[in-house]
Amino acid sequence: MASQFISQKVLAKKLRLSSSTVSLALAESPKIPLVTRMRIQTLARKMGYKTNRNAVLLVNRRWAKKSVSNRPNIAYMQSLIYEGFTDPYLPGLLRQADILGYNLDILKSGQFASRDHLNKVLFSRGIQGVIVGQTAGHFRTYLPTLEKIAVVQCGLYLPVEIHTLVRSDLDAVVKLCFEKVRAQGFRRIGMILLQDPKAESDQILESSTWNLKRLWPDNIELFVEEWDFFDSHPESLKKWFYRHKCDAVVGITATVDDFLQKLGIKVPFASMILEPLRPEVDGADLQGAIMGEMSINLLDSYLRQNLLGISSVKKVFMVEPTWHEGTSLSRRRLV
Repeated sequence: MASQFISQKVLAKKLRLSSSTVSLALAESPKIPLVTRMRIQTLARKMGYKTNRNAVLLVNRRWAKKSVSNRPNIAYMQSLIYEGFTDPYLPGLLRQADILGYNLDILKSGQFASRDHLNKVLFSRGIQGVIVGQTAGHFRTYLPTLEKIAVVQCGLYLPVEIHTLVRSDLDAVVKLCFEKVRAQGFRRIGMILLQDPKAESDQILESSTWNLKRLWPDNIELFVEEWDFFDSHPESLKKWFYRHKCDAVVGITATVDDFLQKLGIKVPFASMILEPLRPEVDGADLQGAIMGEMSINLLDSYLRQNLLGISSVKKVFMVEPTWHEGTSLSRRRLV
């Protein structure tokens, strides 16, 4: 039996919105508020709506022509761990910059000798807005002069000085990973968090994990340790694992799996935050392309309002995580 065709009118009726609002939201038009767009897109995915790509391109081109044509250039400071389209944020950044009519320069974090060098490059290229990519803090010395340029942070591993960020709903990520692993029949699940105590995202992850353990005390075992301590005491993880005899492990990143294997532990594994460079690992996909689009929209709003520097008011956007299938959960432990 053929599946039922889902039209934009059906979505509009369900959400009690106009057809034009639904159409613009599905076309990623920044004219529609972000929260409304995400609500419409979430329902569309659940109902199996399929986008008419030709119609989307037509809407985007029309909107771009009506936009202010003389927009300033912007730049994305890309982490050295990503090259080309392996960067999860880059496709969304490029797509949304093109829709809004910006020229997006891609700068590598290691190509500048100093902050003065960076500022000279930005000035010579006429760049007035910068999106700082995922970082554990190594961009700190490379941040442009804040009073002269608009700055937006996009990613998860953020230095505490950055007050404007785009992140996924980490609480939902933790729950999604636990539910997916438990649904496959694993009943004693170890959750491993190697954290930077200064990172806000790690604090959120720890709180979310403890809240989940309170709900499932017999199914969850926690290993929470700071990176600095773990580097000098890696055997603590091995002792913890054999003491609790976990059936499967959920780690904050796919790299936790590497640590387990180096310790001689091969166990069914999922990642709370999927590593794009490790597609063989099951885990939560944080929708990096959507996060990239949101950071462009945020930077655009700052430039329209002439808001330079880093906003004093935190901007936190929630993104619905999805599950990325891999081969890691099919592995068996080697004792």
